[in-house]
Amino acid sequence: MAKRSQRKLLQAIEETGRYSTEAIVDGLQGMIRFRWLRRALTPIAAVAARRIRIASPGDAVAMLRAEDAFDVRDRLPGIPTETLVICGARDYYWTPEMFAETAFRMPRGRLIMYPDRGHAIPVRPEFARDVVAFLREDTST
Repeated sequence: MAKRSQRKLLQAIEETGRYSTEAIVDGLQGMIRFRWLRRALTPIAAVAARRIRIASPGDAVAMLRAEDAFDVRDRLPGIPTETLVICGARDYYWTPEMFAETAFRMPRGRLIMYPDRGHAIPVRPEFARDVVAFLREDTST
């Protein structure tokens, strides 16, 4: 889903210098879990897409292209640092398999997957709790 959404966004910015309504609404689907809330916000998102002007469309295009091409899977085994990968199993943009592969490829990677969470997990209380617990662990032994 992320690649498709990002390509729509990229195409809209390249063609018009603005976000497209479709890309903004697509983003709502990925970020907002409740259908009723997405429906309520869709008209506001449509107005925002028409009103928001991107100050530097070339910069946005360059960033989106770089993000789309970014792939470091082959370099993950070389990361010696203990690394925590946190995700939601219901992430609209990225698959649980991608997160699991990322954690697995790092020699000291660890995965926490929240089964009932989506893309916006940093706003959840368990996120902060799990990150603090990970940072407090004594790994010197």
